[in-house]
Amino acid sequence: MTGYLLFCAEHRNQVKKKYSNLSLVEIVKMLSQMWRDCDQTLKDAYNKEYEEELQEYQLRWKTTREDLTNENVLTRLMKRMIVRTVNNCKR
Repeated sequence: MTGYLLFCAEHRNQVKKKYSNLSLVEIVKMLSQMWRDCDQTLKDAYNKEYEEELQEYQLRWKTTREDLTNENVLTRLMKRMIVRTVNNCKR
């Protein structure tokens, strides 16, 4: 997602409500025009918000991947321990 898409997500419902007769294509065109008409300060704010959300997402994804990897390692270790215990009980 980019700053533009954040802008569209924030304004889409307002445009749909105000112009209920427009098609989806026309709504997107209107949102695009609204974005082009925004001053650079507002665009920079949306782009900054996008960058912050992206960094947060990447951090969460990295943590999740590490957790999944660690969980898989623990699961494999537990399975090995169970197999060893069962094998030892059979002796």
